Amino acid sequence: MKFIPGDETDANLCRMLRHEYLRCTEAFHDFVTAARLLQDGEQGRELAYRAYNSYARFIFHLYEFILACDQRTRGDTSSIQGEAAEEVIAACAQRAFRIGTSSINSAPLGSSVLGSGISVSFQEMRDLAKALRKARNIAMGHVKHERAGLNLSEFYGKYHKYLVALHRASVTMWGDFGEEFPDLGEVTAFSVLVKSTPPSSIC
Repeated sequence: MKFIPGDETDANLCRMLRHEYLRCTEAFHDFVTAARLLQDGEQGRELAYRAYNSYARFIFHLYEFILACDQRTRGDTSSIQGEAAEEVIAACAQRAFRIGTSSINSAPLGSSVLGSGISVSFQEMRDLAKALRKARNIAMGHVKHERAGLNLSEFYGKYHKYLVALHRASVTMWGDFGEEFPDLGEVTAFSVLVKSTPPSSIC
């Protein structure tokens, strides 16, 4: 469905973009917590399970968030898939990594040239996008036997820095909401019914 900036569809999409970014950030923070415990020497299958699951959620929500941002850019709620989705993700990752590694982020104001960050080839970002779509589908999206063979460790080692850049690139627009948590419509309205449910009916 086509829409224009500022109309009802756009407002609802923006609300859900914020929701998806918050989900992505929550998953990322859960992963960081588990990763630090592992780095501090804690071990065990349960902790490894928590690290895997939180990273899988991070991948899933980041992927969905990027494609929803593309809907807003296009002014069209129709979905893109496959190679078209990979092209969008590759372009976003290339730009986010260049900006994220620019010296303008750490140098005094006015002392750095805009666009001075690390450039990576578009083909490398295409490879990232393809691997991201595969990881999203197998680790979180679908329950199939292929999940048993997915090497998420290899994906992490090769592509994690690009995912962090993608996540950070959107924090100002979608993650900074000040002191009061944003009104997410039906998402935050969910609490109304939950609060009125007798405790014995919840579990």
